[in-house]
Amino acid sequence: MQLVEQGKIKLDGKVSDYLPDYRKDTGDQMTIHHLLSHTSGIPNYTAQAGFFESVSRNPFKVDDFVRKYASGDLEFEPVLSSTIATRAIFF
Repeated sequence: MQLVEQGKIKLDGKVSDYLPDYRKDTGDQMTIHHLLSHTSGIPNYTAQAGFFESVSRNPFKVDDFVRKYASGDLEFEPVLSSTIATRAIFF
């Protein structure tokens, strides 16, 4: 929220505006607000088999990480509903 207050990002700004290597069709659907409220639909990449053993130990540059983990489909359409957000977090 400090970056919002400083005018460096906007809550309604698209993810693809800030991460140009993010897949454009999905990045254009998600806003910073979606990310902060866990309603973006981004899959949980840490739940992938072997992630902690083989991937989390490797240092990634931000651009490389975005290219590797931002090319898939969303789990659900980005939403602003707290009910759906709660289900997405707890299930």
